[in-house]
Amino acid sequence: MTNSSRKSLLLAGLVLVPALAFAQVQPNAPARPVPPPRPAPPAPTAAQHDWQRAVDRSAVESRQRQDALQSQLRQDSMNRQLNGVTDPNQRNQLTNANQAQQQLDRARQEDNARRYQEQHPNQPPPATTR
Repeated sequence: MTNSSRKSLLLAGLVLVPALAFAQVQPNAPARPVPPPRPAPPAPTAAQHDWQRAVDRSAVESRQRQDALQSQLRQDSMNRQLNGVTDPNQRNQLTNANQAQQQLDRARQEDNARRYQEQHPNQPPPATTR
């Protein structure tokens, strides 16, 4: 194959390939109609509000029970550690860590009660377990 025949074959390919591709393009289909807007969800009923409030309250109380159990286990562990320590510096560090953890636990519990109160302003907060 000579250079001129290669060039003519390449030129024919460059011209025919886009022409064939253009010939196979489907005509534009009409645009799909816009679907109607979704209706607004129905307003929750009083029973649904009461049920949700009960679920939220139950979740808060469950979390409080879990926190109380975790705190009790932590306190028991701390007491065991303190009973085995004779070094005053180490005893002081353990006591400080215990106090800091108790403050953190109280802050979390108060925050959970505050959040519940914000979500349900007409309901009293669940009783604290400490």
